[in-house]
Amino acid sequence: VRRISSAADTLVLGEDGGEDDGIDELQQTLSKEGAEEVTSFFKSVAAVTRAEQQLVAEHRETLDVCGQLMAQEKELLAELQEAAGGCSIDEYASALEKVLAEKMNLCTRVQAKLDALKRQLATEEANSARVKKVPIY
Repeated sequence: VRRISSAADTLVLGEDGGEDDGIDELQQTLSKEGAEEVTSFFKSVAAVTRAEQQLVAEHRETLDVCGQLMAQEKELLAELQEAAGGCSIDEYASALEKVLAEKMNLCTRVQAKLDALKRQLATEEANSARVKKVPIY
């Protein structure tokens, strides 16, 4: 749980995604001028936090699966190089194609999470710039 302090209130960001409710409550305590900008800023900060958590989780999972895939590849190469009873080149090519497709799928998923985080960061930066223009009371 992270705490974000403001002049108006302290906002608690939970891990359950309920931070938008707290942000909406915070908006009610702000003066009307600038309340929308401040609310948008806090929501964008919460969205960045969620996107970061999702990216890190996806990256960790990808590393785990890539380790398993690497072990499969080593085994596949060893079978191909066995003099007697190893796999045929056709079996090798088919199995390698599946492993590479899985690796590309994993990379695509991580890239999508990274792109989402970058979009959220850009939104947060834009909202931050707007909040800096809000008068402080």
